[in-house]
Amino acid sequence: MSRPSPEQLPTEPFAAPATSGNQRPGRLAMAGTGLLAAGAVLAAITAALGVVSGDVPDSVAAAAAAALAGLLPALIAVALTLSRPQWGAAVTAGAGIISLGRLCADLAVLWQPASVARPELFYPLSGRAFPLRVNGIAALLPVADLLMVLGGVLAARALTRWLADRADDLDQPERPSNGALLGAGFLALALLGVGAAQNPYAGGYIVARNSLPGTDIGSLALPFVVVLIALAAVILSGTLPRALAVSLLGGMAATAVVPAVVALWVAASGAPVELTSGPVVLLIGGIALTLTGLTSATRWRRPVDATGPDAAGHRAAGAAGADDAAGDAGGPSSDYLAPTPDATRWPLLAAAAAAAVAGVAALVGAAVPRLLADGARPAAAAADASGVGDVFGGVSAAAGAVLLLAAVATLSGLLPAAAAPGRCGRGALLVLWAVPALAVAAPLTVLSSLQTATAEADRAIAGSPDLAPELGGVVRWTAGPGLYLLGLAALFAVVAALLALLAQSASEQSASEQSASEQSASEQSAPEGESSGAATDRSDGAELTDLSKAGPAWQLPALVAVGVIATLALLAPPLYRIDGPAGSVGNSQGGLFDTGDGAVWAQWLLAAACCVAIAVTAGALRAEAPPGRRMLAAGSLLGAAAATAVRQLVPATVPDAVAGAGSWCGWLLAGVLLAGAVLLVVAGRGESYPSRNRLRQRQNG
Repeated sequence: MSRPSPEQLPTEPFAAPATSGNQRPGRLAMAGTGLLAAGAVLAAITAALGVVSGDVPDSVAAAAAAALAGLLPALIAVALTLSRPQWGAAVTAGAGIISLGRLCADLAVLWQPASVARPELFYPLSGRAFPLRVNGIAALLPVADLLMVLGGVLAARALTRWLADRADDLDQPERPSNGALLGAGFLALALLGVGAAQNPYAGGYIVARNSLPGTDIGSLALPFVVVLIALAAVILSGTLPRALAVSLLGGMAATAVVPAVVALWVAASGAPVELTSGPVVLLIGGIALTLTGLTSATRWRRPVDATGPDAAGHRAAGAAGADDAAGDAGGPSSDYLAPTPDATRWPLLAAAAAAAVAGVAALVGAAVPRLLADGARPAAAAADASGVGDVFGGVSAAAGAVLLLAAVATLSGLLPAAAAPGRCGRGALLVLWAVPALAVAAPLTVLSSLQTATAEADRAIAGSPDLAPELGGVVRWTAGPGLYLLGLAALFAVVAALLALLAQSASEQSASEQSASEQSASEQSAPEGESSGAATDRSDGAELTDLSKAGPAWQLPALVAVGVIATLALLAPPLYRIDGPAGSVGNSQGGLFDTGDGAVWAQWLLAAACCVAIAVTAGALRAEAPPGRRMLAAGSLLGAAAATAVRQLVPATVPDAVAGAGSWCGWLLAGVLLAGAVLLVVAGRGESYPSRNRLRQRQNG
């Protein structure tokens, strides 16, 4: 396929090649962004006008200001379209198309207003508000959503046409090199699905409702629509340059997290509701989805003769990072050359820093109160009676210690002599995001139970004032600084996992391209007739060695299936049992399928982390796996074993709890994971590295 000359390459983001003159993509992008902004503004105005009225006048209110959070994706898209049209088109496409999920939620307002928890649109002030009546203004909500969807479609067409005009300038790798992007994307999708499936509100006026909010068809369909659209976007983003991949996934994430931002705004506005863990998980998933675009291996390339007189200067420019910055800005660059050392160094530093921040936040969160009684640290007697105490600090401290150890191991990867511990550290970070979730789940569940008990006491006193002396003073429980720090630790742990994945991808890409460059130079310098023999006889990688030992194709899928089933089976039994009264706080068994436990989502995140470790291990055992992958798999198994061990501390957070069968099964799972890590470490020491073997060959003459 012919390549355009340097003079034909576009210098402006949305300019077509000189032979085309096609300017329609830019106009389509501007039109799409305009429709997205118009839809967002229309939705905010509709919320301000009011969409629902009560059966009795002045019996319905709304936190309408929180609806302004829906303008966030449109503001980002407009700002980028005016400065970088191709980035803005990608953001608009992602934000607009995923608005189909918002359309499902808004249609439920028209059909089932009594089953919808949307305080930014309406919330009843008393039971006299029922039955709720939807006015004609509410019909503008789906109209606004359709405008945003149409804007996303136009922007997607603009982006497609622009990329089609410049298809020859894209250097798209083979599918295996985008495994990092798919792995990070699936992790982000899992978090988005869990966050979107949870009702963000609890307590307050919702407790008195006859119908359970979140049971409407829109709320049930929302997580499936969001995850399916985001899944297609993750797969597509692997064919886009890094900047466009981040923009596309970032636009989707900005729209997907709007309900979480709205929920935080509603809670800050004083509306009679309490928040669940859903908004936190949704925000973490949105950040993870955005950062997933950084792992795209597709690059712009420039038609430069790498063997010509300008090759040295071009490589020097690449080492300075100028061309890499140009490529990420949307223009062509020399990214097809070997990555610079900074391309592999900064993800390592960032991953270690994020893990260190998460570890410090968890350690500090263990030392300060996680729950507050009437705005102060609860007294010892009140804490013991309510099942709070300071026992949560054990899980938090263990989570912080594990994350700090992983940060130190990851940072050691910058030293040539400590490459193996660095890979183990990166592997551990891929799964340790589940540890802060375990630490934050217990106090968050207890807080929800205490606040529900407080709301019930308030209703009892309001109905029968004579009960006030019997109930005594009602304690108001709120989240303390420790709980917020644990949430911060969970956020940075997810960021550290994605950065570790990016660091591993950059390291493997650098090693692969350096190996290919050295092999090409060796073949060119060898006498004619010997190059093919040298290429055949070389023992410079694990590919030739492992292919001869490859077993049947069904072995690895069978290993993954057995590992996943065994993990779920060992995490399913009850973790603890309570011999006290059935109505005590935290009265649940902590099993994987215990739907009555408010913290069961953390158990599922741990199971997902173990499955990630199993998948990484299976990938390391493939015949074509890059050298060093086994040490990465060993680290992931070590991280999964550490996370499982931290889980065993959870029964200490529940008063009068006795270890159940799940505790012994958990220790068994941790032991199996640890044994697997040790075996991989032993096997990884014998892995062959291309550059190292070629150096030995040259030294041996």
